[in-house]
Amino acid sequence: MAEYYVPIRNQSYLDMYTFEEMDLPFWRQWFADNWIWSLYIGAVYVITIFSCQRFMKNREAFDLRTALALWNFGMAIFSIFAFSRVFPEIFYLLTKPNGLHAAACKIEDHGMSMAFWALTYTLSKALQLGDTLFIVLRKKKLILLHWYHHASVMILSWYAYQTYIPLLRFVGTMNYFVHGFMYTYYGLRACEIKVPKRVSIFVTILELMQMIAGFSVTLFCLWQYNYGDNGCLISARAITPSAAIYSTLFVLFAKHFRSTAFKQRGKLKSS
Repeated sequence: MAEYYVPIRNQSYLDMYTFEEMDLPFWRQWFADNWIWSLYIGAVYVITIFSCQRFMKNREAFDLRTALALWNFGMAIFSIFAFSRVFPEIFYLLTKPNGLHAAACKIEDHGMSMAFWALTYTLSKALQLGDTLFIVLRKKKLILLHWYHHASVMILSWYAYQTYIPLLRFVGTMNYFVHGFMYTYYGLRACEIKVPKRVSIFVTILELMQMIAGFSVTLFCLWQYNYGDNGCLISARAITPSAAIYSTLFVLFAKHFRSTAFKQRGKLKSS
């Protein structure tokens, strides 16, 4: 368990819902004691998806369009609503003097709404592993980026929650924003609604920008911690694996964007 106390203050920038009340020290301790379960869940996830892929090799693909549409729109609604609850705190902090430092390096002006949705963000990473089952059961192409992204982010989120460093506010807010677009796009495709091909590239660009922004803010926190006048509240247990995973995901997303962009551009020229 991290050694510092996280103060929860009244939110002058956002009205709190009753259901957002939570016991933050309890959940930090719970993840400190049980984060190892994310490794077990990750291992079961990888074994399951590749076992299912082998099982489906000589079988007809399942038609899961209705279930897939409901899944994606459900995730989209969840992400959009969560973003609407966490962004006000980030915006409020960024508008203060030295806003980026206040938002990424200090835990002041932290509200219960952000704390609650940071918890749901962390827990939802295990639920989002279900994305891959739709790919495998529908016999779509499963790429390294997809399953590595899901497994690594889930494990990192569970492991890092106990430290509760301010950087996590940025990570969760960006992720909710991108997922709001991404799941809406996949929901429309599941409904067989024609979406311009450029939208797919746009979604990939958003994901790539998320990796760049996350890695950049991580470097900012490290610089402030080592050389900044006001320091930065970070933890090696969280920031080291975060930097490593962000850098590898950036490479994989960049490679995926390059192949997708050239493929889509070729289709646009030939149409």
